[in-house]
Amino acid sequence: MKQLIRPSLVLFLLFFSCRAFAQDPESIQLTGIVKHADGRLATTVWVILVDSSSRVSSSLTGDDGKFYFEYLRPGAYRLFVSRSRGTQNPLSRQALDLRDDQTLSLTVPN
Repeated sequence: MKQLIRPSLVLFLLFFSCRAFAQDPESIQLTGIVKHADGRLATTVWVILVDSSSRVSSSLTGDDGKFYFEYLRPGAYRLFVSRSRGTQNPLSRQALDLRDDQTLSLTVPN
């Protein structure tokens, strides 16, 4: 019986210690929805996030117009909404100072 308990205990402790290290307590999420000025959902547009070190993350909106970023570090970001994956000729741009999880509602031209 002792031989069964020890391996089970080791596996249990290993599983929960890995989960504790995988979650960064300072990471934050940015979610939102993109709509056109006339209220229609902006589907298949790129939401591009650039941090202060010029690292780029991007999210393509779905049929629901929603975007999602996770595991972000708190700090200053530039956010672009574009029809293409680049930041040239964006439909919208704004500066963000992310400190906590945020949900945005963005409006772009028709």
